Amino acid sequence: MGLRWICGETMAISPPRVVLGNASAGSVSRGVVTVHNLSGQPLRVLGALGECNCMVVSNLPIEIEGRARREITIDVNNSDQQGEFEYSMIFYTDRDVNHPLRVLVSSVVE
Repeated sequence: MGLRWICGETMAISPPRVVLGNASAGSVSRGVVTVHNLSGQPLRVLGALGECNCMVVSNLPIEIEGRARREITIDVNNSDQQGEFEYSMIFYTDRDVNHPLRVLVSSVVE
């Protein structure tokens, strides 16, 4: 994360893509991302918006102290439709509304 801070970024999310793997139709899959606060000031993650209403984040809002990180859990309610899926989720913060944090979530429903 050091290079990001040198380039002027104040926050980051990892991993940029969460691969949930294979899941049964109708099941719930869980993925975890880590939000990194690269600045010395507190950061609030206010909420998240998924491309699919099947994705839920329940532990928001949260505050992350300066130079700290916090894990956020994403629950995906897998549909009864089989196939490969990939959706994006955007996390909104109190920092820069024009540059929200984005992650891709993918799975294969069998």
